[in-house]
Parts: sequence; C-alpha cells; structure tokens
Amino acid sequence: MKSPLATLVTLKSYLKRTEHQIDTIMPDAINAALQVELDKNRTVYQADKGKVILTLRKKVPTIKQSKELTRLDELMVATQTSLANRHAKRIDRINAQIAEHQQAIADLEQQREELLTNKRLIQLKSDFIQQKEQESWMQPSLAVYLV
Repeated sequence: MKSPLATLVTLKSYLKRTEHQIDTIMPDAINAALQVELDKNRTVYQADKGKVILTLRKKVPTIKQSKELTRLDELMVATQTSLANRHAKRIDRINAQIAEHQQAIADLEQQREELLTNKRLIQLKSDFIQQKEQESWMQPSLAVYLV
C-alpha cells in the first residue's frame, strides 16, 4: 500500500500532465466552440459530465504591440512636456500650495488621532494583539515539487 505522501506526489504529477493536455487542446477547442451556434447561455457543449460555455474577454493591446498606440503615446508625452515647460512657474506655485495644504492636512489628522486615542485604547489594542497571538496556531499544509 502506497503512503499518502507517495499518492499525493502521484496525483500532483497526474494533475500537471492533465493541465498540459488541456493547454495543448485549448486552441482547437476554442476554434470548435467559435463554430457552434450559441444559445442564450453561450453553451457550446453539454454532456452528463459537464458543459462548456464560451466566454469572451476583451484583450487590450499594449503600446509595444501597436505602432499607432506607440505614436499616440509619444505625441501625448511630447504635448505634456511642452505644456509643463510652458507653464513651469505656475505649476511650481501650485505644487508649493499643494505641499502647504498636505502639511496642514497632516497636522489636522494628527490632532484627530490624539483626540481618538488614550492610554485605555492603547492598552486594549495591545491586549487584542497579544490575545490574537496566543490563539493563533500553525496550520499544516504540503508543497509538492515535481521533478
């Protein structure tokens, strides 16, 4: 009788081979599914063991895949650079104002935190963390590596 560990490795190996077979047949299966007249549920195959539903996912090309997208991206960068150069002084003033407001916001958030915190709350949070750690456990699992 095989040990449970040997059975686990055998099944994991079988699963890997099966996934490879699925990957191999998938393009032909998709082509076959595209030839089937779809019902309202997009079911392209149905049997006792299961059914196959055609799903369509929108794929968007990357800039590297499209010359036109590359050209448009380069034009956008050039235009943005031109605008940044043309309005540099005003942008610098706006950035300075943003920095001032961010500091004011940080100060207000600090004041709020001070109002929402006391020694009792700090102690309760510490107790919560300690209790959570005391009640934690190690859940066993296995990682299977095939050779």
